[in-house]
Amino acid sequence: MSHMNMLEETRCTVCQRSDAGHRTYGKRHFCDEHFAAFSQDTPSLWRAAILAILFAVAPAIGLGIATQFFFPHLQPVSPWAAFILATIPSAAWILIVYRTSRTTGINRSSSLPTLFVAGILVAAAISRPLLFELIGIEAWLGATTAANRFLGDILVHGFFHSFMLYAIVRYLVWQTPMFTRRSDGILYTLSAAWGYAPMLVILTTFNFGQLALQSGSLFVASRVLAYLVPAPIIGFFLGRNRFEDMPVYYLSAGIALAAFLCGLTLYAGTELNNIRLNLAQDGYSPWPGLVFSIVTTMGVLAAVAGLMTRHNSLTRARLHLEA
Repeated sequence: MSHMNMLEETRCTVCQRSDAGHRTYGKRHFCDEHFAAFSQDTPSLWRAAILAILFAVAPAIGLGIATQFFFPHLQPVSPWAAFILATIPSAAWILIVYRTSRTTGINRSSSLPTLFVAGILVAAAISRPLLFELIGIEAWLGATTAANRFLGDILVHGFFHSFMLYAIVRYLVWQTPMFTRRSDGILYTLSAAWGYAPMLVILTTFNFGQLALQSGSLFVASRVLAYLVPAPIIGFFLGRNRFEDMPVYYLSAGIALAAFLCGLTLYAGTELNNIRLNLAQDGYSPWPGLVFSIVTTMGVLAAVAGLMTRHNSLTRARLHLEA
């Protein structure tokens, strides 16, 4: 093997320095700085994610309760109300991440707003025109059977949205020095998702023309969470694959899992709202779908946080034993 090939093989996975051959993990090479950093935890990441989700659901729940019990006869309002409801959690996410990063290990790189804006642009320029206008997925799903809606939500909605989030992070930051920790995969994918999900929902509500405060506000929150569900999963798989030599199917399996949960959340968020009042009459309630979306999103976030923390702890223990 030539001297040039040996240098290529021993470059740091993160910064590409060529003096990293003496530090290895998972068949990847590291310099001293990034070898110590890649398995670090970022607890404030989870706090920021939870607070942003609360900012997504709390205003919608408040409006839903107020409309149902105190102002039941309010007329539909401008779709700009949906714009406000959808952008509150996005703004909260960016502000919380940057605020907490002053005293914690969250990376305040310029990639965060870049990914946020990329999510907005992809949703507006690719996802919305392709899925909703060219393919007409919503009209097709509304006219078919429940079984076909279930398959369509997973195989079309789920895989498409999951791949878009994956592609944004994979091709913008995954192989750059900005990506220094496993948890950065989740941080960056959530940043892209907080731009992507609200934009899709905003465009959908503007297409309706008006917004009923109760059902509309709960719809906004439910859909934002459904489009957000894939982000922690994709980020986890990207984070592991960045610093370890994983099997060739690893990332594909992560996208498939994210797609399934995204499609399931979209499907349940709609189907559960159709309730049977009696044997001869059906009705509609916007609450069950939102509850399912909240439970699924928080469950996914908790599971990913637990897996990431455990995996980082095991890695640090292993590195300590080998030292």
